[in-house]
Amino acid sequence: MQQRASDYEELKTNRVNFFLIVVAATITVLPTLIEKFQPIGAPGLLLIFLAVFLLALTTLNQVVEYSVSIVVFYRRAGRVRRWFEDQNKAIASYVAFPPRDDRPRVELSLSYLAQRGSDGILTTINSVSFTAIVLVVTYLYFSSKDQFWALIIGVVAFVTIWFLQQFWVRSKLRKQNLNLEKESHFPYTEPMKEIYDVS
Repeated sequence: MQQRASDYEELKTNRVNFFLIVVAATITVLPTLIEKFQPIGAPGLLLIFLAVFLLALTTLNQVVEYSVSIVVFYRRAGRVRRWFEDQNKAIASYVAFPPRDDRPRVELSLSYLAQRGSDGILTTINSVSFTAIVLVVTYLYFSSKDQFWALIIGVVAFVTIWFLQQFWVRSKLRKQNLNLEKESHFPYTEPMKEIYDVS
């Protein structure tokens, strides 16, 4: 199970790296595409940014699913450790991690910790691509060339989609965490505190 968790970590990393390569390639060829296909510049940009946005949403969803699966594997490994400790209490002091199946948590309690990994990268790129979509649509249908209003619209779009993604991810993780709590058979108990110094 530890190996499976490591495999999923690698899958998650590879998925994010692939997405970043696609984004980098898109940014690289974007000026050339604009120059070569100038007559359809704005609609073409809209399609490109929309494709990046949809790909980022799909990647974010898969990363969240991988993260949940990794937690499940670690919890199952804790349950196995509990079985060995129940068979022989003398090994309790030598077990690397507490023999429990209610940790690690799926949802991080501190919001800034959730931004330390790939989730933060994906939500930021998603927000940028969505903002670009909004600005292109504003330009196409409203012919707005006022830089001040473009800036205001861009900031509002960025902040809105960023918080919506945060809310969606947190809700998804919270739901998964509640489901896993129902499946927990060996939670952390008071006597274990004498052996394991964890919160």
